[in-house]
Amino acid sequence: MREGRPPALIEGSGRKARDRIEHFLRAAIDNDNTRRAYGRSLGSFFAFLEDGGKERIQDIGPLDARDYLEAAKANGLSTATLKQHMAAIRMLFNHLVAGAVLEHNPAPDAERHLFESTLFGGR
Repeated sequence: MREGRPPALIEGSGRKARDRIEHFLRAAIDNDNTRRAYGRSLGSFFAFLEDGGKERIQDIGPLDARDYLEAAKANGLSTATLKQHMAAIRMLFNHLVAGAVLEHNPAPDAERHLFESTLFGGR
C-alpha cells in the first residue's frame, strides 16, 4: 500500500481495523523487504475489492481472496508472486482475527482452493 491516505476500504472499516492494519504493516513484519512487498500485495488486493464494490474489511467473504488471486493470475502474475500475495492476505486476516477486528479469517482456504484448481496445475 502506498504511503499517505489508506484505501477507502480501510477507511470505511473503522478505527480499530485501521489501527490493526497499520500495526500489521509497520510492526508485525520484521523484514523491511517483506513489509514493502506485503504492502504492495495488499494494496492490489484492496483495490480489487473496492472495484468489486466492497466498502469495509468486514464485508470480505470466503471467495474474495480466491477471485482476486485468479484475476491476478489471469493478469500474468507469476506463481511465486501469487504465493506471496496469498501469504500477505492470509497473515493480515489472521492478524485481524487475533486483534478482534474479525471473528474469523475469510480467506483461510484460498491456498487449498487454488492448488486444487488448475491455477497452479495441482499439487
